[in-house]
Amino acid sequence: MGDGIQKKYALIVNGDTEARHLGNVDRAVKALRTEGSYDISVASPKAPGGAVEHFEAPSREGLEKLLSGMKAQMDDDDLLVVYFTGHGDSGAKGEGCVALPTECLSLSSLSADLKKLSYGKRILVMDNCYSGSGFNLFTDTKTTVVSQGSPGEKVSCQLFSPFFWSDQVPDADQDGKISVQERFQHAVLKGQSESLLQFYSPEPLSFSGGVAARPFRTADSKPVEVKNGKELKAQLARLKPGQVALVAFSADWCVPCKSYQPHFEKIAHQDGGRVLMIHAEGRDGSEEDWAEFGVTSFPTVSFVDWNGKVGKVADRMDPMASLALLAVHSPEEQIKVYLAKLNSGDAKERFRATLGLRAMEAKAGPAAAALGKALRDPDATVRLGAVWALAEIGPAAEPAIPALLKCLEADDYELVLGAARALGAIGPKAKSAVPALLKRFGSNLQRLAQIAVAESGLNPTLNLHLADDKAFALAGALVGSAVRIDPGNSDLLKTFLEILRDAKSDYLRRRHAVAGLAKMGGAAAEAAPQLMAMIEDPQIGHNCLTALAAIGKSSPNTLALLMAQAADRKQAPFLRFHYLQTLGDVGAPAASHGETLLKMAQDPTEDPRLRKQALLTLRKVDPSKTQATEALLASFADVSLLFSKPRTAEEEPPPAPQALPRWSFSPSAEFSARPGAGGAGFGLTAGYRVSRTFELRLGATFQGMHLAKEDRPADFQAGLRFEPILHLFGAPEKSGAHLTLGEIGAYHLFANGITGGYFAPLGIGFSIKVGENSQLSLGLKGQVHREKDWNWGGSGQFGWVTRF
Repeated sequence: MGDGIQKKYALIVNGDTEARHLGNVDRAVKALRTEGSYDISVASPKAPGGAVEHFEAPSREGLEKLLSGMKAQMDDDDLLVVYFTGHGDSGAKGEGCVALPTECLSLSSLSADLKKLSYGKRILVMDNCYSGSGFNLFTDTKTTVVSQGSPGEKVSCQLFSPFFWSDQVPDADQDGKISVQERFQHAVLKGQSESLLQFYSPEPLSFSGGVAARPFRTADSKPVEVKNGKELKAQLARLKPGQVALVAFSADWCVPCKSYQPHFEKIAHQDGGRVLMIHAEGRDGSEEDWAEFGVTSFPTVSFVDWNGKVGKVADRMDPMASLALLAVHSPEEQIKVYLAKLNSGDAKERFRATLGLRAMEAKAGPAAAALGKALRDPDATVRLGAVWALAEIGPAAEPAIPALLKCLEADDYELVLGAARALGAIGPKAKSAVPALLKRFGSNLQRLAQIAVAESGLNPTLNLHLADDKAFALAGALVGSAVRIDPGNSDLLKTFLEILRDAKSDYLRRRHAVAGLAKMGGAAAEAAPQLMAMIEDPQIGHNCLTALAAIGKSSPNTLALLMAQAADRKQAPFLRFHYLQTLGDVGAPAASHGETLLKMAQDPTEDPRLRKQALLTLRKVDPSKTQATEALLASFADVSLLFSKPRTAEEEPPPAPQALPRWSFSPSAEFSARPGAGGAGFGLTAGYRVSRTFELRLGATFQGMHLAKEDRPADFQAGLRFEPILHLFGAPEKSGAHLTLGEIGAYHLFANGITGGYFAPLGIGFSIKVGENSQLSLGLKGQVHREKDWNWGGSGQFGWVTRF
C-alpha cells in the first residue's frame, strides 16, 4: 500500500568496463539528479562520477542486494526508473540478456525480479544488444518502455543513450517538462540509429514524476477529420518517434459508420490527446485510398505508429485495450486477460475476448482449449467468435479438434464454415477430421445455405443466387480443408472419383471434386483418365485441365498420358491443342518430353496450328530451347491458334435473346364491388420496367356505378392508378403471376361534387403470353373505400398488355 507520497528510485545495471558504457551510467545519474531527488542504486564495474546512494559490483549477488534494499523501501505510490546498458546477447531462449562479467542475466529473469518491487509508475530504458527481444517482458499499464533495438537485432548504444540522457533535449511542447517521449524523439532524430527503435507509454511521463502535456489534445476534444489519402498522410506525418495515431476508417455511404462515429468521439475525449485521433471518412469514392492501410470493410479502426506500421484493433468498441495489450503485453499476459473475459457473465465481454484472441493469431495457442469450450456457449456470436479465433490460431488449435468436429454437425452455416476452416488451419494434426469433412460435403449444403439466407432476413426463394454462393463457399472450405489435412488420403481420392463417375452428381460437387483432385497433386494420378474423359464437359472441362496440370507437376505417369493424347492424331484437333497447353502449364517437370514436342513441331504432315502450339509449349517447359526454336516459330507467325469443337446443326447455339422491352401499354376492362355498390368500365395504363421482375404502372380508370345503398341508380367513378408490380414467376414478358403492391385511387362524381375514394392495398394478377411481347392479364385486388365510413370490397380488371 502507498503512503500518499511519490518517492523516486532508480536502478542502473551495467556489466561492461568500456568507456562508452561507463559514460552512459554517468549521464543517466546526472539526468536523474537534475530531474529530482532520486534514491539511485548502481551495479557497475566502476562507481559513477556522481555520488549515488547504493553501489555494488555487477554480479547476481550484488544485484540481489540492491533489489532487496529497494523492496524494503518502496510502495505503490513511488516512481521507479530502471536502466540496462552494456553488452548483451540473445540468450538461451532468444529473449535477450544483460551481460555481467561472469554471466549473462536473462531479461525474463530480470523481469521477474523487478515484478517483486512495488511502484506506482515505472520507466524502463534498455540499450544493450538484443534488448528489443525482451521488450514485451517489461510492459504493463503502469510502465513506459524504451528499447534501442528491435527483436533479435544488435545495436550500437553510442548512437542512442548519449542523446537520450542529454541535458540538451528540447521542450518541444513548451510545457516546462522534458517527457520520456521527448527524450526518445531527440535520440532518434539526433542519433541516426539504423535500429527499429521501440517505445510504449501509457501516458506522457517525465523523469520528474509528473505527467507531461498531451501532444494531440484538441480544443473540442474531437478527432481530426480527413477525407482522402493525401490528407490522412499529412496528419500521420505529424507523428514523431514514439507517437501513435488511432484511425477510424469509414466512407460517406457507410450507414454503420455513422452510428459508430459518436462512440469514437467519446474515446477521443477520454484519451485526452495521448494519441492522435483521426476520423478518415472517404468521400466521393476516395475510400479506396484506405486500401494501402489494409482496410477491406467499414468501419475499421487501426493504430498507425510513427514508422507507418499498421496495428490491429481487436475490438473497435475498446481500441485502447489493443494498444495496451496487442502492442505491449507478452502473449502470456494477453491470454490471461482474455481467458478471464471468456468466463464473464456478459456475452459481449466473452465475444470481445474471442476477437482479441483472434487478433493474436498463432500466439493464442494456449487458449485453444478454452476456445473449444466456448464453441458450446449459449450465445451464437460467442460461438462464431471462438471458431474464427481457432481458424487464425492454426496448428496450435489441436486441443479444440473434438469441439470443432461437433460443430460440423450443426445446422448453423457460419459455424460449420468456421469449423471447416479451423480444422484445415490445424493441418495434419487433424487427420481424424477428414471423414467428418467428407460426410458434411456429401450432405445437403444448399439447405444449410438457404437457412443462412433466411436468417439474414432475405427470402431464400427470391435470393437463390445468394444461397448458391454460400453453398459453393462452404463446399470449397470442406474440400480444401480435407485435402490440406491429408492430401494423400485414399478416401479423398475414392470420394472424388465416385462423384465424377456418378451421372446424377450436381455441378457443386463435381466442381469441388475436381478442385480437390487438383489440390491433391501427384496423389491423384489415378484420376487423370477420368479427368481427360470430362474435358469436353461445358461446365467443368476447363477445371479438369487445370487439375491435370497440377497433378502432372509431380506425376510422371500423368505427364506421359498428356503427351500421348497430344500426339494422338485420332483425337480431335481442339482436344490435342488443350493437352499441349496443359503440358505448358505444368512447366519444368514436363521438360522430359521436349524431344517429342520438337518432333511434333518439325513434322510437316502435322496441323500447322498444333505444330506452333507444340513449340510454344516446349519453350515454356524448357526455356533453354528458346533460341533454337525462334526461326521455326517465326514460320508460324500468321497461323491462328484458335480451335473450336465442330458443331452439328442440332448443337448450334440459340440466338442471343433480345433485350426485354422497358415500356408497356395496357387497355383493360374494369369492375368493382362493395356492400351496397358495384360498377364496371374501362382503364388505360402505361408501365415502366425498373428491373427484371419489378415495374411501375400509371394510368386512369372510368366506371359507371350502381349505388343501391344510396338510393341512386347510377353514378360515375374516375380515378388515378399508381401500381408497383412485382412479378413472382418468370419475367414480365412471359406467362406467370404477379403481385400488386399498392394502388391509389378513385373518386365518385356526384352532382354535388366528390364524395368518396378508395385504394387497393394488395392484389394478385395472372398473365398469359399470346405473342412475342403481348399478354392477356387478369387481376384481382382487395379494396378499401371511404365515403361516409370505411368499407371493404374488391376490384378487378381484364386487359391486354403490349410491350415496346
